Amino acid sequence: MKLSIKKIFILSIILIYVLNVSGCKTLDNTKNRKDHVDSFKQALNKKTINQETRYTLDDCLREALQNNLNIKAKQIEKNISSLNRKAAFSYLLPRIDLNFQTNTWSKEPLSQIGNDSSGKPMYMTTHEDSFNSAVLNIGFPILTPSAWFLYSMRKKNEDISDLSLNLTKQMISMRVTALYFTIIGLERTKENIIHRIKSAKVLNSEISNFYLEGLVPEWKKTRGEAYLLSSKKAKKEIENAISERKSELLLEMGYSPLLKINIEKTYSFKIEEFKLKNLIYDALISHPALYIQDSVIAMQKDGVKAALADFLPNIIGYANLNKTTNSFVKYSTYWISGIQGIWSLFNGFKNLNDYKIAKKKHELEFIKREEACLSTMLTVTKAYLAYQNSLENLKVTKTYLQASHQRLQDVEAKWKEGMETNSNYYEIAADLDYSKTLEIQAEIMLQVSIANLYSVRGKTYMGKENINHE
Repeated sequence: MKLSIKKIFILSIILIYVLNVSGCKTLDNTKNRKDHVDSFKQALNKKTINQETRYTLDDCLREALQNNLNIKAKQIEKNISSLNRKAAFSYLLPRIDLNFQTNTWSKEPLSQIGNDSSGKPMYMTTHEDSFNSAVLNIGFPILTPSAWFLYSMRKKNEDISDLSLNLTKQMISMRVTALYFTIIGLERTKENIIHRIKSAKVLNSEISNFYLEGLVPEWKKTRGEAYLLSSKKAKKEIENAISERKSELLLEMGYSPLLKINIEKTYSFKIEEFKLKNLIYDALISHPALYIQDSVIAMQKDGVKAALADFLPNIIGYANLNKTTNSFVKYSTYWISGIQGIWSLFNGFKNLNDYKIAKKKHELEFIKREEACLSTMLTVTKAYLAYQNSLENLKVTKTYLQASHQRLQDVEAKWKEGMETNSNYYEIAADLDYSKTLEIQAEIMLQVSIANLYSVRGKTYMGKENINHE
């Protein structure tokens, strides 16, 4: 059955009403939260990692760049900016609208046309008491400068979104790199503590034998047991720290923090001779945050132009196709075309104030860029000093570790001959363990400081597949 325009219109009204009624339904927050938790668990269970694989730094970075939720959010924001640009371009294209109207009079539509010979008024039917009409409106911009500048602003905002996405990727990559090396350091420290526990067990066994033979007092035996318990406690603390850092790493990689992951050290940054002036210049040239600020300034400049364009007239052409079922009209279909101009002559100084505001915003962004440049210089300087400190700290810890080794060897030989006390031996052994831990921490901090030197210049290492720091 062929539907008339009137029937289509009525069906559309009914559909809109049904949608509105369904949208007014009260939300059950408890049920909604439970449903989300169930679906969230199912989604997490599907996202698993290979428990047997040992993840390298490149593996972790690749997973993070693919799955990190902050990066996905920035990607959506970039897509939204692209759609906003396309929406702004639509203001430069012709616009076509279809208007439909149905008319029904409760009484016969009569108009007085005069009086008869007796003086009584005479009436004539001017149109049907029920008819439909439709108008196809076609409008096309001829001179709309504000629309052009709006499109230019949206285009620059799209560029800003792309730069912001790159900046977010670099920030996530730096966090992943720092966590990766931190875990490596903690696992090396754990290996050192395990070795300490083995040595403590052997030492305790010897002291127990001496105690049974009456060669040492009980407090020395207790002291050895306390040293062993302290080592086991340190091992547990390190294991908890490793679990915590791995959970943070898994979260950055877009996985559940409750999963297990194995890390393998296969990458280390090479030690270079950096010059502070070159680093600062490189950062001012390369950092995406400064590119973002440049784009914001350019966008605000378009905002000034758009505000100035509000003083100009807008000229629009139009063509309307009219259709009616009123049989009283001679031509049921006809065109109306023309040109329409709109010029705002006075609106309470709104345009003038909008222009002044746009100029001030433009000036403000220049100040923000200067502040961003100075902040970047300071950040690079701090990163450079941290790198220098890490180099010196590594030298010191290696020297201290060497001395601790030599000291323990001397004391151990005397202790076996009974010429050194147990308490002194424990103290020196603990000092050696502490020296090893300091060296490990110094090596890890050096790696993180090198990675940070690349990051503060906008050249964060994001994996071999995304070489960015060379």
